[in-house]
Amino acid sequence: MNNQVTNWCIRDGELLQSNMDIEFLAPPVYEVIRLIEGRPLFLTAHLERFSNSIKLAALDGVLSEADLVQGIVKLVDKTGLTHHNVRLEMGMLEHGITWVLFMVVTHYPEEELYVQGVHTVTSDITRENPHAKIFRKNYAQSISKIRSDSEAFEVILVDEDACVTEGSRSNLFFIKNNTIITAREEDVLLGISRLELCKLLFGLNIPIEMRAIRKSELPDFDACFLTGTSIKVLPIASIDTVNYASSTHPLVLKLIDAFDDALYKDINNLKYFGGSI
Repeated sequence: MNNQVTNWCIRDGELLQSNMDIEFLAPPVYEVIRLIEGRPLFLTAHLERFSNSIKLAALDGVLSEADLVQGIVKLVDKTGLTHHNVRLEMGMLEHGITWVLFMVVTHYPEEELYVQGVHTVTSDITRENPHAKIFRKNYAQSISKIRSDSEAFEVILVDEDACVTEGSRSNLFFIKNNTIITAREEDVLLGISRLELCKLLFGLNIPIEMRAIRKSELPDFDACFLTGTSIKVLPIASIDTVNYASSTHPLVLKLIDAFDDALYKDINNLKYFGGSI
């Protein structure tokens, strides 16, 4: 299974000792969920997006929140991995639909990257059916090669209209005159961290503008940052040859702190783990 780090997995609710690849008949839908102190972050939002991906992929599958939580608890208890990412997949086999949950290789940015910001590069690669989180091997391999060749932290996708949309595994935000600017919802994968950040912006009365962003506009912005499961809110130091002082921008720093607060509030309120909602 893709990037599995232990030989334990949950398959259709059952704990199994296996690291064998599952031969899905078509690329599976998937989610990557971050665990903090053994608790899944933004669980309900992840499951809602997973259910939407299932519909978009025309899979006749169902997974309840309770079954997913039980699987996570079993996997954490067996592996002892409490600050890690888990990967959930569902797809079609010859005998029917199956779902699997397993620990994956996890890399969280070093603290210095939040202090310095990260280097990114653009590429004319687009994500097929961006609202459905479906694993595509060729896409992943292409992105990996670009990152390696350019020594970039992330690859920024540019569509056929020369507009920047999102990162290959993250969402992208710009700041201009203390307004947040990001791509339209219909043009990107609706990342869970993106959705949570937008809620924060509303609560903090910070204006946000969703629109097409031309690549030619990149030098005009004051700062920019990425959001994602593993990176949270991560400042960008450069996109190609355009440099930004994102890591010292007051609004970026404010959002980093606010997102961290929202993160711990979410995991502490999980009803399955002794919290209350």
